[in-house]
Amino acid sequence: MPKAKRATAPAPASAPAPAAHKQATAAEAGHSESGTDDMASDLDLAAAEAALPATMSKEERRKYINRMAARRSRRKKAAMQHELEQAVAQAQERLDQLANEKRSLLMEIAQLERLVGAHDRAPCKVNSRP
Repeated sequence: MPKAKRATAPAPASAPAPAAHKQATAAEAGHSESGTDDMASDLDLAAAEAALPATMSKEERRKYINRMAARRSRRKKAAMQHELEQAVAQAQERLDQLANEKRSLLMEIAQLERLVGAHDRAPCKVNSRP
C-alpha cells in the first residue's frame, strides 16, 4: 500500500527567515555573503542545511537539500565544462603553433635542398685539391 503524502503548511510569509536560511538563499543564487569561492559556498550550504528551520517538514527538508545538491552539481558540471573548453582552446593553439613550425621547417628544407642542388651543379672550389 503506497504511503499517503502528509499535508504540510508552508511557513507564514510574514515570519522573518532565520540567518542560516538567508545564507542558504544567497548560496542558492550562486553567491556567498563573503564573496569567497565555491568551496566556501559549499561549506555555507552544508551549514545552512544543518541549521534549517525546525518548522520545515521532513519532505520539505529533503527537497531543499536535494535542490541544493542539484545546484552544486550543476555548478560543478559548468566548471568542468569550462575547464575542458580551456583545455581544448590550449590544445588548438598548440596545434596551430606546431603547424606553423612544420610549415617553416618544410620551407627551410626546400631552401637547403635548392642550395645543395646549386652547389652540386657548380664546380666545387672549396674541397677541390690540386
